[in-house]
Amino acid sequence: MKHGKSIVMLFFLLSLCQIAFGQKRYNVQFNLSNGYILNTFDTRNEMMESYMFPEAGWRIGYNTQPEDSNIYARAFGYPVIGLAVTYSGLGIVPYSGKSTLDNIVSTYGFFERDLLRTSHFFLGYDLGIGLGFNTSVYNPNDNTLNLNFSSPLLIYIRLGAKGKYRLNEHLELNASAAFAHYSTGRLAFPNNGLNSMVLELGMRYDFTSKPQKKHFANYERTKPSLFGEIYYGGGMHRCRQEWMVYNTTHPWASYTAGANINLRYLPHMSTGIGFDVFYDTKGFLSRIEHVERVLYGDEAVDNGPGYKKRSYGICLMQQFHYGNFTLFGGYGIYVYRHIGLHEQKGATYQRAGIKYVFPRLANVFVAIDCKAHHFSHAALIEFTTGIRL
Repeated sequence: MKHGKSIVMLFFLLSLCQIAFGQKRYNVQFNLSNGYILNTFDTRNEMMESYMFPEAGWRIGYNTQPEDSNIYARAFGYPVIGLAVTYSGLGIVPYSGKSTLDNIVSTYGFFERDLLRTSHFFLGYDLGIGLGFNTSVYNPNDNTLNLNFSSPLLIYIRLGAKGKYRLNEHLELNASAAFAHYSTGRLAFPNNGLNSMVLELGMRYDFTSKPQKKHFANYERTKPSLFGEIYYGGGMHRCRQEWMVYNTTHPWASYTAGANINLRYLPHMSTGIGFDVFYDTKGFLSRIEHVERVLYGDEAVDNGPGYKKRSYGICLMQQFHYGNFTLFGGYGIYVYRHIGLHEQKGATYQRAGIKYVFPRLANVFVAIDCKAHHFSHAALIEFTTGIRL
């Protein structure tokens, strides 16, 4: 009887979606998955009893179609784009003592593209980026072992491979394996974050009256062209060494400015190189110097690289364009950086983020990205604005 009520409720929800999405270009999907934690938690030499946790999620997607005039849809092979909500049951992962993680609710935008198509089978990749929300954060008194999450707001990123089998013109079964990452983005400390592998099964109801065409329509290739960008922004940086000494951190402002030039060789792709200037405040540098004298001693600090407000870097950029949105990543090399013993962080830095361009405002754009070192240690969440030339 309970299963009958569930089926009736499911069809009722599908009917509501059918009414709401009158264009019949949408799909809804329900997922069940099992996650496996990849990174070893810093639990002060006490291992967790389990690395497994359950997940469930809901997606609403929009089908781009071969008959669309959107050049970006054609360039990306008619992807499915949409919004998703995922509930991760991390609360069941046991720690020693009374420390806990919490169940996390994530909301993110997703981009799903098929690379192989037959009459019923589809295989491709699945990207997602958004935010996660949790309530169980590190506390030095009652949650001392939770060194992974110190902020209730998390950055959520996932990348996966997805296979789909279409049973009929509306119903589809799918399975995926995805790498998922939660990061505090240096919003607070501790800052270990969490990496997981998620194995997912899903059922999708597609309101499109017929399956998408098998072929990938060719798009008109445009001549390669150059464009430039100038930007300025910054974010709040927190120092791990300060937390180690004082068991607290101060949010220090960090600023960035830069310019790049890019070659757009496909409608949806461009590659470029840029020059970055980073500026850290005098108060932050004074604090870092004081902390490092406590940790390493006066002699080590006095013989160290010193403390300079400005750092300079050269960055290789890769951008993926879809309409006014741009997903971008960068790999940079510091050509000048003197910021103490701990904050020096090696010779390279990385960026990953998203921007939106306002064509009617002289191509002004706003962007958010995470700057990191060693591809894993977040430095800060940057908010920038600029102009595309």
